[in-house]
Amino acid sequence: MRNFKYGPPCKFELKDLDLKDRIVKAYYFNAQTIDSDNDIISIDAYSKSITERGPKSEWPRVKHLFNHWDGAGKILELGKDEKGGWFISKLGRHTVGKDTLLMYEDGIITEHSHGFEPVNTDNETIDGMEVRRIKEAILWEVTSLDKWGANMHTPVIKSMEDRNCWTKRIENLIKAFSSGKYSDETFELLEIQLKQIQELVRQYDMEAKPYKGWHSARVIEPDKFQSDSFRRKEITDGIIAIMGRLIGETTMTIQAYRFDVNKFTVAEAKKWLKDHDVKYIRFEPAEEEPKQRATSHEAGRQLTLPKTDGYNRIQTINKSLNYEGIKIYRPS
Repeated sequence: MRNFKYGPPCKFELKDLDLKDRIVKAYYFNAQTIDSDNDIISIDAYSKSITERGPKSEWPRVKHLFNHWDGAGKILELGKDEKGGWFISKLGRHTVGKDTLLMYEDGIITEHSHGFEPVNTDNETIDGMEVRRIKEAILWEVTSLDKWGANMHTPVIKSMEDRNCWTKRIENLIKAFSSGKYSDETFELLEIQLKQIQELVRQYDMEAKPYKGWHSARVIEPDKFQSDSFRRKEITDGIIAIMGRLIGETTMTIQAYRFDVNKFTVAEAKKWLKDHDVKYIRFEPAEEEPKQRATSHEAGRQLTLPKTDGYNRIQTINKSLNYEGIKIYRPS
């Protein structure tokens, strides 16, 4: 399963700023940076995505946002050089666009980032550290940041009450898609928001205990690890490993395995662990297990939305995963 994520903040200087014509040219990722998830993005990772959905494609979909959320401008060009990826954008005349331009002028915006979905990755070792190299990814947005760090303005779910509020937001977005009253531009901004909120909910569900929707097999106690080093890695469909760096070490070690209840019963999860010679110290079944596993046809439903500016939007809503996996297609 691909997960929407944010790239680390890129601190390269602005390439150009034209206040009169509201044009900004800046880097949105550094090809040499290893982020907090131990990911590094290859210089050509977005080449295919830019060709298919960039500003010069038949259907441009990559957006320029402010703090990963509000639309700031229209991307005119996406390119790369030896440092990393850069963009040229014309800031809008609306409030966010005007404020973004003023913050550039006043030196408040000093960093940029982006949102993407990894497609093809590989593991490698750089300076003794295990990293995941992102070789291909879908680029969704580039963003202007007015504070330090890519996630400073990204909401955080801290309680079930927060989760319920954001789940309600997901439902409202689905209704917005169904109404067909928005422009293509607004639909695409709402789609990005939806992916961001889905990832917030997913992250919260992964940390909540007992693990809702996931069986957990603990291999090593978490207090043996550096507290800020935990990362997730997909092992196979329905199985993820929680990894981290043990105290005093630099390499990643598996701390626990988690099994999707829609793919594994408790018995099947324990059998997988036995078959793969995994020794665990504790097994925690999920909070609740579905009465009947959904088939690939039952797991989702297709919603054909009204035409907007000549496009049909068809969404596959995976109800068992809180609307994860929404896809919007353009008819061929």
